[in-house]
Amino acid sequence: MLTRSSVRLLVAGALWVAFTAVGVVTFTSGVETVRIEDRCDPDTFNAVLGAGACVGDGNVTFDELIQKVTEDGAHGAWRFHPDQFHVKTGEGIEAHNIGGETHTFTEVAKFGAGFVPEVNALFDFGDVAPECVNFPAVTKTFVAPGETTDVVSLGAGTHRFQCCIHPWMQTEVTVRRR
Repeated sequence: MLTRSSVRLLVAGALWVAFTAVGVVTFTSGVETVRIEDRCDPDTFNAVLGAGACVGDGNVTFDELIQKVTEDGAHGAWRFHPDQFHVKTGEGIEAHNIGGETHTFTEVAKFGAGFVPEVNALFDFGDVAPECVNFPAVTKTFVAPGETTDVVSLGAGTHRFQCCIHPWMQTEVTVRRR
């Protein structure tokens, strides 16, 4: 007859065997959350871009966004927050879209323009980031309103992420060794 103590030992032993059979086990001690933000006005965005382009409840009209990006190369309501941070190896990043538009959270070697020529024409964002035109890969980085994407297993060093639709939306994360 098995006692509680022997059952606990069996469970602990089974877990040890399972972990050691897999090899190295990585435990993350934390996750940094990046908020993907925009404040699109659904009436004006949907009138220009089509129904469903903006499902948020923001108050920035489409014309206001275009004017600000044309003047400054960015609009502060369209951003990744924080725009710079650090994590330790083994920790992850969770990018959560709290805006009303779909965005990408795409890792790029160097910040650059995105894949929407009409947006790139508003301001000189530089050369198009190659990662933004690798469409099979970039489609995996789309984050719809209300959704979250997780980034794990980043190596030590600096990693850059941008929205390939709105290229001024950028963040830089430094991964430090434990």
